[in-house]
Amino acid sequence: MISKEQAFANIKKSCEEQLHKIYCAGVPDFALERFNKEIEMLKSSETILQFEAYRIISKVAREHSIPMITGNGTFIAYLIGYMGLNPLPSHYYCPCCGKSECHNNYNQFGIDLPPKNCSCGNQMISMGIDIPFDCVWGSKKQKENQSLSIRTVWKLIPLAAKAVSNHFGYDYIRQNPDIQRNIISTKTMEFLYECQNRTGLIVSDIPISELSALDYKSLQKIEKICGEYPWIKAIQPSTKREISR
Repeated sequence: MISKEQAFANIKKSCEEQLHKIYCAGVPDFALERFNKEIEMLKSSETILQFEAYRIISKVAREHSIPMITGNGTFIAYLIGYMGLNPLPSHYYCPCCGKSECHNNYNQFGIDLPPKNCSCGNQMISMGIDIPFDCVWGSKKQKENQSLSIRTVWKLIPLAAKAVSNHFGYDYIRQNPDIQRNIISTKTMEFLYECQNRTGLIVSDIPISELSALDYKSLQKIEKICGEYPWIKAIQPSTKREISR
């Protein structure tokens, strides 16, 4: 049976490895500061085992190329692969020399920032959707209990249950009804998975540079989406942040 201490050690190690993989030429101070604050919060949280379970589930989803949408905006959730988008403020980063520029621009996601070359001559990458620390750890309730949920396809549910049971040494998901209720198959995700299987295009493998080329007009041309959500044609957002709203 896995202990909270071992689960915390696993999470911290996984986060540190991913942190240095994302920021391969040196971790910016603002990213390291956010990570250290969150890992200290997690250490005193009651949801260490829950984070560990979702770390395993996220790993299984990646191994089987199964899409999932999650409901937690912590930096830790991003680093363990549970959340797909970096919650730090919008920023540039140079993977060659490690230079970074943090914008703190609440009107733009990193993906909305214009292309920019670093002073070293290489192109910088941009990321961050700006979910402030206080939004996810600010209240006493958030410090003690993190909300974690998954919207996915039915195929992932038994795979996740088996992987978590093997890792924990007992059926952790079944013994925690809240987690069992929060892993749900939805029609939207089943449709996305069907499209993925038909086209051979894995959503998580599409580079940010290609996603940045998508605009809202392209979305408005998809008849199935417009049929189910007629309000799609009624709004005209100009940035990815406005689209998410």
